[in-house]
Amino acid sequence: MMKLKLELPTGQKAIEHPPFHQTYLNDGSPWLQFYRIDGQILLRFPDYADFYVTEDAETVRCTPSETATSDTVEHLFHNQVAPMVLNKRGMPVFHG
Repeated sequence: MMKLKLELPTGQKAIEHPPFHQTYLNDGSPWLQFYRIDGQILLRFPDYADFYVTEDAETVRCTPSETATSDTVEHLFHNQVAPMVLNKRGMPVFHG
């Protein structure tokens, strides 16, 4: 079972090194950035939320931005983060 820990909203802190992978929106702005930080994977959705995934993919810690709605954070978790975590655990993930 995956544990989600939701923290209080904060601003996204600057990260000293570039992401190891990024995806972009059609206008060229970053949509999702991947970082390795302290043995965890950080999935950063700029202006929305940071999701920290433990190495064993058992726990996800979310720090939403101050402007992100709970619906947005829930959508990001279920549609972006959870499938990646399940895949990391070796489970097949399909989108219908």
